[in-house]
Amino acid sequence: MDNRGWRWPPRARKAHYFVDGRSLCGRWGYGGTALDNYHDSPHNCVVCKRRREKLVKEQPPKEAPDA
Repeated sequence: MDNRGWRWPPRARKAHYFVDGRSLCGRWGYGGTALDNYHDSPHNCVVCKRRREKLVKEQPPKEAPDA
């Protein structure tokens, strides 16, 4: 299971993007359900958005499963 996605920690003003329980901005550690969509929402942390875009660009594309 991929442990990446947007989460809204209690007391946070914005949603943050988490990878393995830590937000990309470095301000939050949190578990729970993550959503890996709505990347352009105005409710998302700006720092997490930028770092997520960079992370996605650095990753090689996923191969399609054989049919």
